[in-house]
Amino acid sequence: MVRTRYRTWEEKPMQFEETADVYSKYCSDYPLALIETLIAQTGVKPGDHILEVGAGSGKATGMFADRGFHLTCVEPGQQLVAIARKTLHDKAGIDFIVSSFEDWPLQEACFDLAFSAQAFHWVKKTVKYEKCARALKNNGCLALFWNIYVNDETAPVSELSAVCKAYGVLSFLTAPEMEHEIQYNVREIEDSKLFHSPMVYTFSRVVRSTASDLINFLSTGAGYQDLTPESRKELDGKITAIFDNHCGVIDRPIISALYLSEKITSDH
Repeated sequence: MVRTRYRTWEEKPMQFEETADVYSKYCSDYPLALIETLIAQTGVKPGDHILEVGAGSGKATGMFADRGFHLTCVEPGQQLVAIARKTLHDKAGIDFIVSSFEDWPLQEACFDLAFSAQAFHWVKKTVKYEKCARALKNNGCLALFWNIYVNDETAPVSELSAVCKAYGVLSFLTAPEMEHEIQYNVREIEDSKLFHSPMVYTFSRVVRSTASDLINFLSTGAGYQDLTPESRKELDGKITAIFDNHCGVIDRPIISALYLSEKITSDH
């Protein structure tokens, strides 16, 4: 396995821009129950202002549409924003801004909720919590969520996990590894000293995939993009062989983890 490049921290958030159309089609979505829980538990209501950090192609954005919110969606990828605007062109109250969150001109104490779907880890730690806290009104909430690709230790998923790990393209987490990741994120939020200890909610589902589905999904990430053509071809062949050995489809478990945390204010 050989790589053609190793990306800097600044380059990594732009990896999905290189395959924006494929990313929009094949990146994982989010359970409706997660969004409903987020809205119910934070108490956001029609007319409230919501900040999205890292909107991507608008998959999570669209799940907040038609609810009467005013959405400000910050995303550095021009192609991704173009897709989001096209997809959500008929939805009112959504403003996309092409910018990194670090460079986005802060709107102080304007938002009732800030959320980030599968993107907060791409923002510099020295910026993300402080800027979100400053953008939020007193008692505003931060909502972060990620999809976790689970290694349930069944034969097909374990085989995919081993191959993807060997090529550095995707991590499938076992139950103990998933719990470790969740607790790591909890500690990071707490350590910011700007938000209360989060409530954590998890949502389980199973996604049935073909080899083509998984390869296209992997192709949107830097781990895959930065392999040499020979290494990509080799990886594709190994993934296809695993699917062929399991009747062409594999059920992959995904757990979506949601972290909800209220901003710490002087009266708390």
